[in-house]
Amino acid sequence: MRIAGIAGFYPAHPSNYQAGRGGRAIKYFTVHHTAGFESTLRYLWANANRGASSTFFAGQGYYEQYVDTNDTPYTNGNFVSNQESITCETRGDWRGYYDQSTLDTLQELMYQCLKVYPNLILTFHQDVSSVYTLCPADLKNKGYALAVWNNAKARIARENAPAPTPTPPPVSKITYERITPKRVEVTKQLANLWDFNFTEWSQAKAIKAFNIGDTIDVVAIATNARGGKYYMTAYSYNDGNIRATNGINVADVKDYVAPTPIPVPPTPTPEVPTPPAIVFVPLENPRKLRTDRDLRVIDLTTKTEIGDVIKAGTDVDIVDKTTLSDNKLYFRSKWAQTNGKVWGLPADSLVELPNAPEVPVEPVPETPIDTDPTTPGNGDVEIRLGLIEAFLKAISDFFGNLFKNFPIFKKKGE
Repeated sequence: MRIAGIAGFYPAHPSNYQAGRGGRAIKYFTVHHTAGFESTLRYLWANANRGASSTFFAGQGYYEQYVDTNDTPYTNGNFVSNQESITCETRGDWRGYYDQSTLDTLQELMYQCLKVYPNLILTFHQDVSSVYTLCPADLKNKGYALAVWNNAKARIARENAPAPTPTPPPVSKITYERITPKRVEVTKQLANLWDFNFTEWSQAKAIKAFNIGDTIDVVAIATNARGGKYYMTAYSYNDGNIRATNGINVADVKDYVAPTPIPVPPTPTPEVPTPPAIVFVPLENPRKLRTDRDLRVIDLTTKTEIGDVIKAGTDVDIVDKTTLSDNKLYFRSKWAQTNGKVWGLPADSLVELPNAPEVPVEPVPETPIDTDPTTPGNGDVEIRLGLIEAFLKAISDFFGNLFKNFPIFKKKGE
């Protein structure tokens, strides 16, 4: 057999090797060195009178073959060893080493031989020869040949190793949990609305950014394939018919708590002397009187004008009267009497209908939680249908409403 990668096969003379292996199996790869700086042995082994040969020669960047591996080379000085060995002369001086390029070539040759004969054992000339020899000197003694032999075997092992079973990527599985609708507040600067439909963190895609303090109304929690949890709005969750796999990481928000209103302390009322009681006397002839000039109602307890201007010519129902300490006469209207007001109009002018009592201002309630699945809010990105999808949806909605209202399609009892 000729080994792959041989630049050329230069057959040794038949007198320098023996055909066949005498029934013995090939067991060894035996290393020699030339000790004479030969660049090639093709001419030496072609000499019929040489009486010697080797299977291979390894030089600087190339190797040659002279004897078929099925035949017995005359190299080891031990005929049985020759029959069981593939032999290689390695270019070098008397120390058995020439340069790294030669060692690299020897390693490649060993690799090619091990691919064909995987159970080969490394041996050296001095270990098998029947006569004393230093060959291959440093190739054995300093471990050069053993190192490249181990490299060649490691390369074979790597190539023969089973391919690793690839780890399957996580399945893009998302679970959803409906929660009691609530409002959450962003606690992280520049938190994101994420498309959480991914199987690797590197695939996460930011859809929209929020600032710290922003509030979002949420109705569900989604858990994706990587175990991340995200709050979803009513629009994205869409009552379980998921419209968009968008949500904000639950770690980036907290439950919103409305700020406690700051109480406004009441304005202290200065103490004033209690005025003398004002006594009204019923008119003998209650009647409407008309004002003859613009004026305002007077609070008789404080002698101050109150309310809006009553225009001249306004008719007022007068029911009783009183005279104050300044000897001025005042009339009281039927409305003031009915409402227990100590108000009056100067008798010489007649006065206006007093202001309606003040109506307490109702507190403004909190904005209701957004649970409408049909309208995008501040925590959503609106999903717009294409023209065809919008047309098909309009047709579907039309027939859906038609069937819903048609008597034959109504459920029993509706």
